[in-house]
Amino acid sequence: MGTDFLGRIDALRKNFLAARQAIIIIGEENRRYFTGFSSSAGVLLVTQQDAALFADGRYIESARERVKCCAVLELAQGAPGITDWLKKHAAHTVFLEYGVRISELERYRQRLQDMELFPAKALENKITKLRRAKDTGGNKNPAPRAGGDRPGLYAYFGFYSRGCQRTGNRFGN
Repeated sequence: MGTDFLGRIDALRKNFLAARQAIIIIGEENRRYFTGFSSSAGVLLVTQQDAALFADGRYIESARERVKCCAVLELAQGAPGITDWLKKHAAHTVFLEYGVRISELERYRQRLQDMELFPAKALENKITKLRRAKDTGGNKNPAPRAGGDRPGLYAYFGFYSRGCQRTGNRFGN
């Protein structure tokens, strides 16, 4: 039995989105968690009704073959497709995955002028919670993870969500 990526997207919707809201997920690890597709460039958009993975042209054919939980569209230079997709889905408030570079945040602000845009630490916290539930199989008493039992502190320093999962230790070495 394969991984239920659509179920993961639905859980994100249920735990975070209301009507006329959207989420932009840029980070590779989180895009892979929700779609099962790994690439160095791409954007996952999620609304209450729909989801779309915008993949870089280098990966578009592979993404279309492998991703079944959402639409797969090509990420074009300047990304007008993202703006059009959000407008088509009547998004008024857009939550941007926390940790995005300031230059990237400013580009999104320019493109999405008609929408309220918020970098959302709460979104990252919800994603981390969903990922932990997956990792423990719903166990009420999960085993301690690398980095200890304090995800908030470690997430703040970047160890928990990045270093632990790639390297197995909390220092990212």
